Amino acid sequence: MIRIGSRSTGRPTLNEVARLAAVSPITASRALRGVTTVAPELAEKVRAAAQTLGYVANSAARALASSFSQTVVVLVPSLSNQLFIETLEAIQDVLRIRGLDVVIGNYHYSPFAR
Repeated sequence: MIRIGSRSTGRPTLNEVARLAAVSPITASRALRGVTTVAPELAEKVRAAAQTLGYVANSAARALASSFSQTVVVLVPSLSNQLFIETLEAIQDVLRIRGLDVVIGNYHYSPFAR
C-alpha cells in the first residue's frame, strides 16, 4: 500500500512516484526532467505513475537540491510609475517563455532596501 502525500503538504512525492513506477527516485527524477539516458518506455512508465498520483514537481525543492534556481528577482524603485510597470510586463513575458519564474520587489527609492 502506498501512502500518498508528504506529511507537511499532502502532495504526492517523487519517492511515491518512483515506488509506483518500480524505479529508483533518481531514475524517476531524470525521467520527469526529460534526461535522455532514461529509456523511453521507462520514462513513460514514470510519467504515467506521476499522472496517476497527481504529482507536480516542486520547483523550490529542485532549486535547493541542484543549487540552481529558475527564478529571476527584479527590483524596481516604484510600482506607481507606468514606465516601470511596462518594463516589468516585458521582462515577465520574455522570462516566462524561457520557463523562468519572476519575483518582483519594490524598494521605494530607499538606498537601504536594495
